[in-house]
Amino acid sequence: MNIFGKPKVRHFPPMEFEILCYSHPMLTTLEEQDGDLIFRQRLPIPGRDRAASDKMDRRIDAGALAAAFRGAKNPKEALLFLNQSGRFRRTRNDSDFLESVLTWHEFQLWHQLIQIILVENHLHLGSFESPSGEMFIWGPGIDGQGGIARMLPSDLRQIVLNVAKPTFQWLCGLPVEVMYSTLPNPKDQLKRSRLSAAVITDTAIDAILASVFVDTLNADFQLCEFPDCPNVFEVTSDHDRRYCGHACAHKAGMRRRREAERERRKKAEAQQARKKPRK
Repeated sequence: MNIFGKPKVRHFPPMEFEILCYSHPMLTTLEEQDGDLIFRQRLPIPGRDRAASDKMDRRIDAGALAAAFRGAKNPKEALLFLNQSGRFRRTRNDSDFLESVLTWHEFQLWHQLIQIILVENHLHLGSFESPSGEMFIWGPGIDGQGGIARMLPSDLRQIVLNVAKPTFQWLCGLPVEVMYSTLPNPKDQLKRSRLSAAVITDTAIDAILASVFVDTLNADFQLCEFPDCPNVFEVTSDHDRRYCGHACAHKAGMRRRREAERERRKKAEAQQARKKPRK
């Protein structure tokens, strides 16, 4: 599967999500150490590792990356994936910047964790500075009946405690590094802008978690009807809501009243002009 090229855009009218992964390439080897299989990832050395250096900072399709990750079922497939995807993850103290060691067992644990997130949606890990001692997962469960709340297994708890802050936040379902931009939308009758959001990541696991987050996002968004406002708000009830907040609703009301007053004056002036006797 080709994980490079133009990233897929997810549509949540009137907002679009694009996930951009600029994962730094890493040279990955599969080795055996103390009876365990490990993947050793290191930064390419300029000049010596020219082939890898020429591939730096390529844009990766996060959706294809997530699919390729879930499809890596054995060490050889995982090695191929890691050589394509670049840096897999960062650690909490960022001690593996130049060289990172990932065991085959940890790779399998990440498989398990991503599957949990896909099925049950949420992890509760506390804050990055003070992780909760009661880490648990919550969601609808496989049967979709709800009421699923159980402690995070100790082996999974160990890997989530060792990740860098952006990964930790993605695991908690908190989107990070999101950039918003607005573009003219000629199709909108109210002449409002079209809003797009881009998620920027620099490791494979962050891109995968971002892709999972966006793909499981079950939300209805609406663009504020005030023409000068680019804000989008989430529709959380059946109550009719047209503006992102009281400020825009107030400004829209004031604008309507001013427009109505101008129309009233125009009509009064026109009527007065018709009443004037002709000379």
